[in-house]
Parts: sequence; C-alpha cells; structure tokens
Amino acid sequence: MDALARAAVVDSLARQLQRFYVRPAVADSLARGLEQRRQAGAFDGARTQAALATQLDRAIRAMVHDDAHLKVRYDPPRSPAASSGAPLDPIAEQRRRRDEFIRDAREESFGIPEVRTLEGNVGYVRVGEFLYQLLMGNQPFSKPAIVAAMQFVAERDALIIDLRANRGGHTSVVPFMLAYLFDAPTLLGITRFRDGSTKQGTTVADVPRPTFGGTKPLFVLTGDSTFSAGEGIASVLKASRRARIVGARTRGGANSGDFHSIGAGLEAFIPDEQNFDAAGGSLESTGVTPDVAVPASRAFDVAYALALDTLAKSDGDRAHRAKLDSLAQAARKRT
Repeated sequence: MDALARAAVVDSLARQLQRFYVRPAVADSLARGLEQRRQAGAFDGARTQAALATQLDRAIRAMVHDDAHLKVRYDPPRSPAASSGAPLDPIAEQRRRRDEFIRDAREESFGIPEVRTLEGNVGYVRVGEFLYQLLMGNQPFSKPAIVAAMQFVAERDALIIDLRANRGGHTSVVPFMLAYLFDAPTLLGITRFRDGSTKQGTTVADVPRPTFGGTKPLFVLTGDSTFSAGEGIASVLKASRRARIVGARTRGGANSGDFHSIGAGLEAFIPDEQNFDAAGGSLESTGVTPDVAVPASRAFDVAYALALDTLAKSDGDRAHRAKLDSLAQAARKRT
C-alpha cells in the first residue's frame, strides 16, 4: 500500500467512527488522534492491508481502553477471482460471503452445537462461539434450532448452560433464549444509543412451549473467553438471581454494533449501542464475576455436582436421593 491508499483508509475509519460510534465525543477524539498519528508517520511502515489493519487496531485500542468491541481487521476477498487477479465482482463476492455465512451457521448448529441429558435428569446446553440471528430477512434462521434445544431441556429437573466458548452473537437471540428461563417477561437492562436516547429491554413475551421455567435449579458456566452476548446472558441470570454462575470472570464486552467497510478490504467493528443492566451498571471492561470461582476447565464438574446436590436435598425418595449423592460425589472427584 502506498501513502495515498493508507491515508484514504485512515480517513475512512475516522469518518465511520464519527458517523456511527455510540460516544460522539470519543469518536471525534479518535478521528483527531488517527490523523495526528498518520501525519506523524505512525502508519508508514504498513506496506500491506493486513499490516495497516494491525496498526490501526493497535492505535484505536491505545486511545480507547474501555471498549473491548471496537476493532479493525483485514477481511480479504476469498473468491477464485481474487486469487487469480481477475477483477472482483462485488455482487458475486457478497453472494459468496452470504453462502459461506449460512454454511458456517449450519455446521455450527446455529450456535447450539450440543444438547443432552446428564444422569440425574440434569439438562446440558453448550453454546458455541457465535449465536446466529433468529431470522434472515423474513425467514427463520437460528430460531428453529434454539427452540428445539430449549424445548429438549424443558422437562429436566435442573439445567446447566455452558457459555465458556461463546464470544458473542446477534442481539435478537439473548431475549429469546432467556424467555425460556423465566416464568414472566423480565427486564434485561437498558440500551443507550448514540443520540442519548434509551430503551428498556425485556425477555420475549411469548416463545414456543414447553419452557424450562423460572424456578428449577439453573447453573451457568463462564470463562475468560466468554464475551458479548454470552456475557449478557450470564449477567441477566446473575443479577436476577435466577442462576448461579460457575467458572471464571468473563472478558467484559457490553457494547454492541456492526462491521463497517473502511476500504482496501479493511473493516472496523464500531459499537453503536451501550448496554447496561437493570440497575444501570455495565460489565464493559469488568466482566461478570462468578458466584463460584473455579478454573473454566473445572466448571462443568463443579456445576454438575452442585446441581445434583440441590436436587438431592429436595428428593423424598431415599433410593433416588442416594443415587444423586453418588453421582455428585463422582463429579466432585473429577474436579
């Protein structure tokens, strides 16, 4: 990349930040800082798009320390035409990316790769790296998979939701999934927009039944990779005392937004919303602190033992209670 190409990308990033970033004053400061760094030659060593993306990402992170979502990356075209040097058809590239997105979603079971019943009638739902949107256009996308998963565990006596690998997801999924874990519409928190306006978020009022409900024992596994949407789920369940959080503190990313092209194959994820819990607090940069702090690798067995202990305490069948106690002891030995 030459100096003119680099300057165009830096200018585009500054303009996109000033147009979309949720904190206008910070966006203006970022734009000034980027231009000052460009004029000082901070990006002159970036001879490729990938190198420039890395330098710009470092620059904005050096200027903003309290927004884990804000980032720049290089996302090159991966079509055969791009590798052969032939002119790129933008419509064909857009279609290819859409097809790849759908394929990835299907291969990842739309964000719910594992659902099973553990001994003792304890349900287990493992959430993948990304929770895909409920709809694509007007057509169901991840919704049938999420409904199937949550209905499968509806009749379990206790439930473990594993968020340790989740790094985010579409904003439509969180209120939908959480509706299966409460008995009535529940306040999730407050969203603040760029213009200063706010909106209260609640769980979806009506979801396909049956649901797990809001009274049975619920445990949520977290780790230091849990981020964004996964943190939102854990935060709501902890703040409402609906679940016990088991594992490690999460990364701390509460803002939400979208990717915007800044030219030359680079794109920036720019948050356009700030999310706060029902009390007005934010987990940005702080994360969700577990109720039971253990290494993420041990969280499953610890939570499973706790679930079995809880069930055993209320089990009036002596023989079945003994079985639950035995399963809990075995789980604790694995920790």
